[in-house]
Parts: sequence; C-alpha cells; structure tokens
Amino acid sequence: MAEFSAQGKARTADIRAVHLTEAEQARLSREALTRQLQLSVRVAIIFSAALFGLPILNWLAPGPMNWNVGGFTLTWLLLAVLFYPLTWVLAGFFIRESDKIEHQITVENRADSGNVNQKRTEGSR
Repeated sequence: MAEFSAQGKARTADIRAVHLTEAEQARLSREALTRQLQLSVRVAIIFSAALFGLPILNWLAPGPMNWNVGGFTLTWLLLAVLFYPLTWVLAGFFIRESDKIEHQITVENRADSGNVNQKRTEGSR
C-alpha cells in the first residue's frame, strides 16, 4: 500500500497488523488532537497578526503606510500582493506539519506496539 505526501510522491508504508485496545486508541486520538490543536493555534496566531496588523499599522503609522512602493501604496502592496502568498505559505506549512504529526504518532505507536508485543511474547515463555 502507498501513502502520498503533500508533494504527491508515493512512498511505501510498513504494513503490519497492530491491535490496539480502546484505551490505547483513545490515548492516540487525544495525543493527535492535542498536537493538531497546538499547530492550529500557532498558525492562527500568525494569520491573525497579519490580518489585524495591517489596519493597526494604518492607524498607528499612516505616513509610512502611504509610501509609494512599485506603483502601490505600502498598504495596498501588503494587502493585495503579499497577503495571498503569506496565506499559501501558512497553508503549506500547516499541511506539512500536520502530515509530520500523523507520521510521528504512527511511528511511535508502532514502536510502542512492538515493545508491548515483545513483552507479551517474552512473558509467555
């Protein structure tokens, strides 16, 4: 079976049956949700700073925000030209980091389940 990264490149996945108890599933779900929430908050703070920072800059520094830069006032340059690439960069960052979180939890779970299965096998000897 193949997993696809954000860039669309296929990579093979190590497939093995892992049987989790409901408690283990709940723990992994909470861990994934916690990490995703932390990532979401970080990205939201950066986006909010950009979104609300522009009006605040216009209010606090109207002179520099009216400077002519490449045929635009600085305000329009930031709003119309640079805001969208910032949004794309934040979205790409969020997707990459989200994929990393899922991969890390999968790897940690496989390592934990391997240790548990090894202990179970050793205990039955």
